[in-house]
Amino acid sequence: MFLRLYNFLRGYVTVAVSGFAVARFINLAAHKNIYLWNVREKDGRTFLCVSVKGFRLMRQPAKKSGCKLKIVKKTGLPFILYRYRKRKVLALGLLLFIGLMVYLTSFLWLVTVSGNNLLETPALLGKLRELGVAAGLTKSGLNVREIEEELMAGFPNIAFANLRVKGTRAQLSIVETIQRKDFVDKSAPCDVVAAKDGLIHEIATDAGRPLVRPGDVVQAGDVLVSGELKAGADDTGYQSYFVHASSKVTAKLFYEYVFDVPLTYIIKSFTGNVKRNYGIILFNQKIYLEKSPSPFTNYDVKAEENRFNFGPDYPLPAAYFTDTFREFIPVTAHRTVEEAEIMGQTIVASRLLRELPPGSEVVSTEMSYERKDDVLVVSAVVAVLEVISEQRPLKTVNNEQLTINN
Repeated sequence: MFLRLYNFLRGYVTVAVSGFAVARFINLAAHKNIYLWNVREKDGRTFLCVSVKGFRLMRQPAKKSGCKLKIVKKTGLPFILYRYRKRKVLALGLLLFIGLMVYLTSFLWLVTVSGNNLLETPALLGKLRELGVAAGLTKSGLNVREIEEELMAGFPNIAFANLRVKGTRAQLSIVETIQRKDFVDKSAPCDVVAAKDGLIHEIATDAGRPLVRPGDVVQAGDVLVSGELKAGADDTGYQSYFVHASSKVTAKLFYEYVFDVPLTYIIKSFTGNVKRNYGIILFNQKIYLEKSPSPFTNYDVKAEENRFNFGPDYPLPAAYFTDTFREFIPVTAHRTVEEAEIMGQTIVASRLLRELPPGSEVVSTEMSYERKDDVLVVSAVVAVLEVISEQRPLKTVNNEQLTINN
């Protein structure tokens, strides 16, 4: 970007080179440290760009190689100023514009964040603003390394942070830490209880005393595996030992869904009539060039925004936008009962996918349908095998064994 701006400010020419030894000419020019760029071939001639000073130095290589040079285009500020040398006001305005653009490039105008799944973008942008990185703030004096360290100190979930400031854009890329699993103290006594109502299907116990068996019906909160072990049941009583109960208990659960699928619905038929409002955005403020309400009764609105920039790394605090109003006519459409049944099955499958925990297994699905006027009532009963066991701390006396007298 800076190289293009530099070439524009000092001026350059596009030259057509013809002859039988163009390669030798380019080598001789490179030997004389003449900087050439955008070299390309077209219609049997070679085109290249060179500064005005470099063009003057190219005469000797051209003579030695027997090539002919022809200027086909002049580009840059010196040529513009010469062209409008008698229009001083225009030249002054152009210089002021260039100066304003150079001044604006000393600020940040776009700050983006990537790599965050757990942390919210507004929170990260707010922290960056506290550290001096925000749209509208100057980028001079920014210590990128210190900002990265401050971010990692302020957000323990950030394992790595990389702040890249280039042009008028600041890009923060982070890597989040893997969520830590809760520490389980296996010396602490606990029971295994039911997290949901269900019909016990299978129980696999590592530690503890099972209180249920397959086929039992349990409710949420019922103890499935006790952490209290009893020993020595005789006339003198028994002793209770408390352990950290551990078990995987699978139960059959039933999910019921009842919902309506309309047989008549509305679709949008676009007429092709369009109304547009145009405007510009300066420093996040919308300014309409012409704003008028939509002339349509039914319409969709599409907003488009295009930011002005000097390349991808130099966005400016200005943009132009278009609000497009598209007229449509509401049209009544009908679906058959068979189509409604398929839609109902799709809705049930998507809800199960969204609601069931990982590792669940759908055993059976029973669907029933009933048409009522202009809707199809869909009923679904889904049997699912699901792990319902969870641990609950067990209260004991000093976590020691107890002797219970009969």
